[in-house]
Amino acid sequence: MFLKNVKNYLQEKDYNINFYKNALYINNYQKIEQIADTNVVILFDSFLLNIKGSHITVDKMLDKEILFNGFFESVTFHYK
Repeated sequence: MFLKNVKNYLQEKDYNINFYKNALYINNYQKIEQIADTNVVILFDSFLLNIKGSHITVDKMLDKEILFNGFFESVTFHYK
């Protein structure tokens, strides 16, 4: 069962966007277009994700996974 879960995680093609208190976790994105203190733009297969706020920082970053901290005001999706 454990190996099956690991295999599913490694082969996962879907994206995840998770909000926590003053944190935002994203995985399986295509490209980070922009990172600034007040704005982040991330490209996915079929849309752009635009995040606005203040004091936005990158807390952790791995391959196609990123964790932001900050105060988030809005998140908008711009479909292609």
